[in-house]
Amino acid sequence: MSQNHASTIAKGHIHILDKNHDLSFIKESLKTFTDSSPRWQFEEKLTQTYSNDVKDIAVVIMNIDEFPGVCIYLAKPVTPSKSITMRSFNILPVTGRLSAEEINQIFGLFTKNFRQYNKKHSIRLKCSLVIPKIKPIPTSLEQIIPGKRTRKYFQGMFVTLYPRPHWFTHPSDIERFNTFVCLAHRWKAKIHRDGLKQWLIREQNWPLNDAEYLIERLDIGLQTLKARLAI
Repeated sequence: MSQNHASTIAKGHIHILDKNHDLSFIKESLKTFTDSSPRWQFEEKLTQTYSNDVKDIAVVIMNIDEFPGVCIYLAKPVTPSKSITMRSFNILPVTGRLSAEEINQIFGLFTKNFRQYNKKHSIRLKCSLVIPKIKPIPTSLEQIIPGKRTRKYFQGMFVTLYPRPHWFTHPSDIERFNTFVCLAHRWKAKIHRDGLKQWLIREQNWPLNDAEYLIERLDIGLQTLKARLAI
């Protein structure tokens, strides 16, 4: 995707289904809808770029009201379908990231507005909103790191001794963290990333940037170990 905004993968998604026409009809219907809407704008240049990226007909629609600048990206699903379908694959804010609740709110607003338009103009397109249940983020360290060995090492060798992330610069502290990553990989530990980040901020008073950097280092380390074993 050609934009430089931070991308947020949607928790829910929109399906636009047409049994009688083709993707061009859905695209034109969406364009006509935005022409008459005070909330939504058809993005010509972004649509062309996105269509080139997916090598098929696609659409980019921007919200210009409640969530100004937020773009919804719609394209044909990868999975074959008997009906002509266009689905939302991504959503991009102007800056930063969107929460799952905000994403679902935007999708809900779009679905409601497009359905109203279709009904008013007797357009036979089915627009549905699919929102999976969002599991709550665990709050206790026992839930975040269920494995006793992994959690004990994390508490004893990392958090208890180093309430602030000194390991960013000191070689011995970096080594301790790398050992934690290796043990987590060896023990196939389950670690809830968002839960751990929030726990460090809430319970250990870590700055957001430090907590996010720890999670990034953890992911990179585990992915590297997994890749090396696959060679």
